Amino acid sequence: MRIRGTVFAVIAAMLLISLPSVFAQGTCKQRRNVDKLTAPEIKAISDAIQKLKQERPDRYEFWKNVHGRSPEGPCIHGDEQIFPWHRAMLYYFEQELRTLTGNQCLALPYWDWTQSATGKEGYPEAFETAFPNITRNDNSDTTQPAVSPDEIRDLLTRPWQEFTEGLEGGPHNGIHGGYVGGDMGSPPTAGKDFIFYGHHANLDRIWAQYQLRHPGENPGNATYTTQGFPKKTSTKDVLDIALLEYSYDDLQAAPKAERAAPPSVPAYVNLSGGTATTFPIGNDGLDGESLLVLEKVPVSTISTIQGVAYLHPASVAYKADDPDFKRAYFAGYFFVWKRTAGQHSTHPATETVVINVGQRFATVAADRQKGKWVITVVTSTVPDRRPKGLLHAALKGASLQYGAALLESANKKRTLLKAKGR
Repeated sequence: MRIRGTVFAVIAAMLLISLPSVFAQGTCKQRRNVDKLTAPEIKAISDAIQKLKQERPDRYEFWKNVHGRSPEGPCIHGDEQIFPWHRAMLYYFEQELRTLTGNQCLALPYWDWTQSATGKEGYPEAFETAFPNITRNDNSDTTQPAVSPDEIRDLLTRPWQEFTEGLEGGPHNGIHGGYVGGDMGSPPTAGKDFIFYGHHANLDRIWAQYQLRHPGENPGNATYTTQGFPKKTSTKDVLDIALLEYSYDDLQAAPKAERAAPPSVPAYVNLSGGTATTFPIGNDGLDGESLLVLEKVPVSTISTIQGVAYLHPASVAYKADDPDFKRAYFAGYFFVWKRTAGQHSTHPATETVVINVGQRFATVAADRQKGKWVITVVTSTVPDRRPKGLLHAALKGASLQYGAALLESANKKRTLLKAKGR
């Protein structure tokens, strides 16, 4: 993929909140929404990154490649350590720029994709005008925002495992592979587009919100072996952002959100094309907390895979070309982001996919919930880069591969599902 030498110069450039003389005292060490930065703040950020490039070119290269290239990595995906590892990455990057510039108020901004884009191509305006990347998808024809706030509100109510699997398989992978694409669409090159850092700062903000709502629900401890981090780092080292010397502009201990319903289709999910796999369900197998769990789904080294789930009565056949069917029965989605081949042991060969189909079932009237139901999962390959105006062009189908398919109910009982025709 083509990269311009100046792209990463502005990459992290955009990512740092500027000098105390430019920013109000109250924003010191505070990560803010990128759309709230002023022109002088953006310039100050750019100056900080240029300084890194000119004075520490070795470290500039490290931060450009930390996400995917050996030996800078390994980054972590497909595991509950994904968000702790990326928090450590953002923290060390932030600290290095503070040290280099002598400005202890530097802080990374975030891209809140649950708010409508301010630019013309589906991104925050500053990303498009001051810090463009020629490899990104043009999303001028997408609905906004890219991710429904309801999806995040629902994830924030979930137990830790469901939260982290849903956030990674949904907005994390969907923004990388489905919405932005280009450099962002592949692990080894994602860090070359500065929007990567704004994306992960937002994911970190959501995790921080989760921590406030669920004290003590944290991943198990692990130690990272990433070369280039200034010291060995473990999960417990990054659990408390107050100890990491940064905050967020909208972080507060809000009460737990109510469950969101019904599910909505994110801007980066394409409902056209694909290969359908059908799972019949018994009369009593569904409730408002039901999860479809697909174990050992292969992670391709070639393409990102999109999956879309529909929950519908057995008496209603799946209709691939019927938009009314899709609106009525859409139950969730997932992305399996392609992995780096032969470089990172922390990019697993398989992942567990979880879809909250109960959210759709909870919207069905009680007198219609009885009877037999079907979950249809439609899977497709996602192109690395999407031509302008072809957001909804039919995707190429991909067979759904998995080790086991299970339906988990509210009482955690799991029922083995068998796909029709397999």
